[in-house]
Amino acid sequence: RGTQKSHSTRAMLIDAKAPMFLWGEAINTANYLSNRSINSAIENRTPFEKWVLRKPCVNHLHTFGAKAFVLLKGPNKGSKFAAKAITGVFVGYSDTSKAYRVFIPNKRRTLISKDVRIVQTNFYSNTTDNFDNLT
Repeated sequence: RGTQKSHSTRAMLIDAKAPMFLWGEAINTANYLSNRSINSAIENRTPFEKWVLRKPCVNHLHTFGAKAFVLLKGPNKGSKFAAKAITGVFVGYSDTSKAYRVFIPNKRRTLISKDVRIVQTNFYSNTTDNFDNLT
């Protein structure tokens, strides 16, 4: 299974044309998806189902590298006419809450937020060849 996760990680990074420093995000996402994928070694069930005793919900799954908008709240919100969201790239799922991980290229950091709009039809690889110029 380790080799399969390496292949999944590599495929996600290549498809998103993401920089190699995001390999940690990609491998965590590959692991998250693997735990929600059917496995013939455990009677065609998912590892999640085996541990939690219920089928996983997959409605929240998104493609690594999709364009994402994180809603700004609180002190980050700015003035009445300021942008309501910050643009980034979907890179995974939070380990501690029902939230998404979004890499913000111009800040070079990853935000965790529940208030995210992910555009499945608009990917980083469709918009630019330079990851830093996503926004």
